[in-house]
Amino acid sequence: MYSRLETSRGNRFKNSPRRSQTSTILDVLAKAYLPTIESFHNHSAPPTKVHLLNSLTKLSERELVHLINWAKNVPGYTDLSLSDQVHLIECCWMELLLLNCAYRSMDHGGKRLAFASDLILERPHWETVGMSEIFEQVAAVSEQMVQCHLHKDELLLLQATVLVNAGKILMLFFI
Repeated sequence: MYSRLETSRGNRFKNSPRRSQTSTILDVLAKAYLPTIESFHNHSAPPTKVHLLNSLTKLSERELVHLINWAKNVPGYTDLSLSDQVHLIECCWMELLLLNCAYRSMDHGGKRLAFASDLILERPHWETVGMSEIFEQVAAVSEQMVQCHLHKDELLLLQATVLVNAGKILMLFFI
């Protein structure tokens, strides 16, 4: 499960306290994973801008509910004030949704984005919804994930890192 750490650094770190902490955090994050949900997109309707955006919006709304529930399981998140919790979600919800889309799209070679198991958009549809620039960047992230052989455990840690660092830029402006 953690073979990358063991093979890249040898077995000398196998029983280190830091590894134990990482394993504990990974166990907690794995139990609170963000599920891949269905979009219930109507594939029989023509793929117009309105139809595709409607499907993406409805999917995002449902994913946001899962995202909030997931965040509550990230160690330390519920120790924050409610306003800080809301602020973190407000700052990073789109980044987290697109990060997960990039991860789900790894099997598609940068040519298609898997927003849900039943909503995989090809490049021509990106232009239809008017979001090709953003989607190109998501596809590029997905390709980088493939090149780095990103594992699920690394995604879990990356998601938590995005969440807990979401307000950092905003705070810098007030210092």
